[in-house]
Amino acid sequence: MAEGEVLSLVERCGIQSCLAERGDIWLYSTPILHASDAASNPRRRRVLQLDYSADPLPGDLEWLGIV
Repeated sequence: MAEGEVLSLVERCGIQSCLAERGDIWLYSTPILHASDAASNPRRRRVLQLDYSADPLPGDLEWLGIV
């Protein structure tokens, strides 16, 4: 999705808040449009995203990481 289309999509579909506490794990199925406000207090936020697939990638692309 092009960045210029984001506002239109948000207007059409709305916003869903997914709240989590420190140490929580949030599982979701992609594709997902994700955005968040700046961290508060002023703390830093860490996000670890893992993508799994049994399907090969198209063209000359290949999965990197644990084999």
